[in-house]
Amino acid sequence: MSIKYMNWVWYNSKAKGSTLLFMLAIADNANDKGVAWPGLPLLALKTRMSRRQVIRLIEIAENVLNELEVTRRDGKSNIYRILTGDKMSLPDKHTSDIAVSPTSDIFDNNRIRFTAKVSHEPFNHQEPIIKILNEIRSSFNPRNQKYLQAIINSNLIVQNGSAKITLVVPDDYAREWLINRAYTELKNIARGILNVSNLDIAFVKE
Repeated sequence: MSIKYMNWVWYNSKAKGSTLLFMLAIADNANDKGVAWPGLPLLALKTRMSRRQVIRLIEIAENVLNELEVTRRDGKSNIYRILTGDKMSLPDKHTSDIAVSPTSDIFDNNRIRFTAKVSHEPFNHQEPIIKILNEIRSSFNPRNQKYLQAIINSNLIVQNGSAKITLVVPDDYAREWLINRAYTELKNIARGILNVSNLDIAFVKE
């Protein structure tokens, strides 16, 4: 979260109502350069709106208020940059502004072993966990993303409207941090992506 961009939105943005809430959600995920890359499910969760409503608010912030620069990427989260005009000096935009490269997922098939039993499509055996972990990544401060990197294996079972995710985290400190600091948000994101009513998440050592 960037305090200075949160303050800018509160005191300088022309946004009102739901658009203001959306801009605050972007600022809440922004780094110190005003750049953020939260996924639509996370923005919908934070604003308490549907994905379609969030897409409409992106258009308003970008094309009506001219307070947001949006880089759209196929199959990946958009990259957002808060535009403050002359009210706050900002550096030129570079890919290096983003701590985790926006062009590649940090969770790939070569780093985590995925197993899954999914009773409904369109998910393949690996896609759900990758999508869930990359969505929650966007809500983490860059220095805390190392805890997500500590996940080495996963197991997903989805049956009859319920799901269970098991994440293997051998490092004791990282496992405790994820349990205490990431469990609720991870559960909310996973429930939305998997479209299940009941979800259990377990962090195990091995």
